[in-house]
Amino acid sequence: MELADRLQSRYDFNTPIFVDEIFEVMGGYSRPRIYQLIAEAVEQKRLLRFDNGVYYLPTKTVLGYSKLNPQKVVEKKYIAYRDRVYGIYGGVWLLNAMGFSDQVPVAVEVLTNNETMRYREVTVGHLKVILRRARIPINAANVGIFTLWELFNLLAPIVMNNAMDYSKVIAFILERHITAQEILSYTNFFPARAAKNLINSGVLNAII
Repeated sequence: MELADRLQSRYDFNTPIFVDEIFEVMGGYSRPRIYQLIAEAVEQKRLLRFDNGVYYLPTKTVLGYSKLNPQKVVEKKYIAYRDRVYGIYGGVWLLNAMGFSDQVPVAVEVLTNNETMRYREVTVGHLKVILRRARIPINAANVGIFTLWELFNLLAPIVMNNAMDYSKVIAFILERHITAQEILSYTNFFPARAAKNLINSGVLNAII
């Protein structure tokens, strides 16, 4: 079976496929041979290269072959893939999602387990990405709680007041069945300002 056929049995079209995943799929072949097969598939347009070490199975359109969305690469590499979760969007994106900002972010900010540095900037396609090492390991069980704490760490105390609308935050908590006790169990992992903002918001009182 050709390389592209094997990949199609595991991956959707227009989905990032990392070279290590190709090595896994083509187990039994030597690395030089796998690179040769990759080159052949790329030449045939059955596999396209997005960036160094990142490929995808393209679809044909009236305008030519499809382009891979760089945000898909960011999500798979730094946030989540299938049932594994290892990061979240932060910064302005998170504030927008929770209804506290309508700014257009100049960069995508991500907090992730898959980064060893406290701060690093990279470019993925046309996207500028700010990577931050997660304060604690993020997983499917705690991603909602981590997101809440990161939100309240971002909010500036000077703009916190009773007029702020926390309805999206409360809905986020209730949809994920997160309890006040679970939220408070992470207090020691975040700065004091985050705890102060959380308590002053009244959100905990709304979910008890």
